[in-house]
Amino acid sequence: MTTTLADSVGYRSDLHLETVDAERALLFARATNDDSSIFRDGVATPPVFAAVLCGPPTSEVIRAVLPERAWTRMIHFAQDLHFHSPLVPGEVVTSTADAYSVRAISLGTLLCTRATLVDSEGRLRVEMYSTILVLDLTAGGSAGATPPDHRAPRGGSDQREATVHVDLDQTYRYAEASGDRMPVHLDDNVAREMGMPGIILHGMCGLAMAGSALIATVDKADPRRLRRLAVRFLRPVLPGDDMRVSMRRPGRDAGTWSFTVRSENRLVMNDGYAVLGPPDLEVPPSTADGRASP
Repeated sequence: MTTTLADSVGYRSDLHLETVDAERALLFARATNDDSSIFRDGVATPPVFAAVLCGPPTSEVIRAVLPERAWTRMIHFAQDLHFHSPLVPGEVVTSTADAYSVRAISLGTLLCTRATLVDSEGRLRVEMYSTILVLDLTAGGSAGATPPDHRAPRGGSDQREATVHVDLDQTYRYAEASGDRMPVHLDDNVAREMGMPGIILHGMCGLAMAGSALIATVDKADPRRLRRLAVRFLRPVLPGDDMRVSMRRPGRDAGTWSFTVRSENRLVMNDGYAVLGPPDLEVPPSTADGRASP
């Protein structure tokens, strides 16, 4: 019997036990140019820092289900983070991930993984849906649930903008803070061999910077209020570029915003979606396998 990528849906990683490290979280904040006093004082961690903790089980799933030849054909397609409550330095969390869905498209295959962070009391703290496009890979069909949608309805009268500068050393600082040392972000020669004009910004770094700009712009909000942050990646961002984050409120809910990001007049992120809520939102109980209880 032939096994296809679609058959891998449901594959689950091992459990990874992590202590939320204050110094590493602060390094992450500095690597994404976020100078919030909440992070400097160790009150909470940057929201997207959760992706660093979800990284090991997510990578484990990707390497387990994809053939080795596909590892250099991966493109970061979309990201969707759900924050049930802010992480605090010093607490212990358990991360795990699974192959959530596989979709065959004309360019190859979309693989979505779902990672979770659960605290020592069994409460679900973070869910992260990561979608990668694997070029020229045949999935053998589509399988699994559809990832949560983050396309906002058109319209909305409340519109705002912010500009974020990408430093020339941004990718090096982010690589150190996140552990993501893929050569395309650090080595000009490798990046050019892959068809890029030079090293490119990590997608998660760009998302973290755009999210921070949105939080600071919409009402100078406390970053602990962020409940969801999602985006579709379209094109790479280069060190030295400026990113223009355009935000709008698509409905009446004051805490829900959609956004796009442009860099040097190119649309680089689309279908951005952010939800702000109260900082003291209770987190749901979790089942033993790390999924939220119904």
